[in-house]
Amino acid sequence: MQAQTRIMRWQARNSVRHEVQQNKLLASQNKLIRYEFEYSRLKELNDERKQLLVLGRLLEDQISLVAQGDRNVVLTRWAEMRGTVEELDGRLKTLNVAVYSGQYDWWHEKLFVYVDAVLKIVREQKGLPPPASTNVQLLRANEQCEIDHIFTTLEQAIEAEFFEFNKTWDDATKS
Repeated sequence: MQAQTRIMRWQARNSVRHEVQQNKLLASQNKLIRYEFEYSRLKELNDERKQLLVLGRLLEDQISLVAQGDRNVVLTRWAEMRGTVEELDGRLKTLNVAVYSGQYDWWHEKLFVYVDAVLKIVREQKGLPPPASTNVQLLRANEQCEIDHIFTTLEQAIEAEFFEFNKTWDDATKS
């Protein structure tokens, strides 16, 4: 009987030890899955930010080309610029703003104001090539909206959130 009691106690200790190990393993797996999910979410957000950044920079370049180009350049670039601003406007309107409400995401509102200003100028223009006054308005929109600052902040948002995630990941894997 004593041998059975000893065996049962030994089995109970083993069972508890195995259960503790299993719970630790499950906790670490859950943490890993949570970080993998967070990484994929961050990657999606940053991909959308990058697309907005590329379109915004393209629009800025197209405005410069239209404002400074000769008649042939203006006619081809005007249509491209109009398409770019329309696409950028569509992306900003369908963007889930609540997702981009972190400490680095003040760029959204300012980019929306910039795109709206350019869109109004483009939509008001009926004839081609646009008159010099339209070119002046486009360049003024670039200056007033401080687009370089918007795009720099957007780039920083991409880098900062990824850096913070890496730091969190490294801290979690050390423990």
